[in-house]
Amino acid sequence: MVAIGSSSTQGYGAGEPNQAYPAQLAARLKLHFPRSAIRISNKGVGGDDIDNMIARFPKDVFAEKPDLVIWQTGTNDAIDHMPIARFRGLLGLGLRDLRTRGIDVILMTPQYAPQFTGVAGYADYLDAMRDAAAAAKVPVFDRFDPSRHWSTDLHFADSPVLTKDGLHQTGVGYHCVALLLADRLAALATGR
Repeated sequence: MVAIGSSSTQGYGAGEPNQAYPAQLAARLKLHFPRSAIRISNKGVGGDDIDNMIARFPKDVFAEKPDLVIWQTGTNDAIDHMPIARFRGLLGLGLRDLRTRGIDVILMTPQYAPQFTGVAGYADYLDAMRDAAAAAKVPVFDRFDPSRHWSTDLHFADSPVLTKDGLHQTGVGYHCVALLLADRLAALATGR
């Protein structure tokens, strides 16, 4: 498996690399599939936008020959005010490129973060991702709504899910993402 994305794939704010969501996801998937070899290559690069991610596909995705790609994007594109039509076009292009190579994909939406929701039209990026996934017939892991809930949930009062910069998740936030994503992938794999 390859997890490609920006800082929230890389694990910025997690504290340690093993607290980034891909490492926590691999550990969780091993519980779901104890007899399977689970390996997730973390190809997150802080600050990357969709252009840079697609440019990295040959080296960071295709060279790895993954069965599955978890593609996290959208946050930096919104913050940098990429025109939504361009973002939609690049999403479609990237998904087609992955799928024509026989690679399964799950598209991961941005997390809830004040820096993201402070962008006028931020919801258009979420809609674009959901639409592109539906058109390409790939699943979406929609982390926006759950992470919005976590950010106000009093259970997390002593262990916040967002760092003080209002953009990145903490190790706790990445843990929550890994738990939900592992359950989603397990359900997809078993047809539930």
